[in-house]
Amino acid sequence: MLYEAGWGKKLSYIFAFSTDEVADVIWKYSVKSTEVMTRRKLCSEAVLAHLIYQLNLQIQGSLPQERRKCLMERSADGREMLVPQLYGRLCLALYGS
Repeated sequence: MLYEAGWGKKLSYIFAFSTDEVADVIWKYSVKSTEVMTRRKLCSEAVLAHLIYQLNLQIQGSLPQERRKCLMERSADGREMLVPQLYGRLCLALYGS
């Protein structure tokens, strides 16, 4: 939020990388969801979510089952932090009505 409010940055994408996963974390750093969505044009939200999912499958493929389960639960908890209307649109784009 300092980036937007303090420095006037126009955020579009922010990704977090670790040894175990990749995550789209823009919604943790922006309070201007409508503005952000107008700038996220490199690909659809559904395509982005699928790419991140595929990357995480590759990264986590050799991890023990218990660790993969922990990461999946943490990922599910993180989705609850998404802006609700955006998460709804993403689900609709990925899974249909």
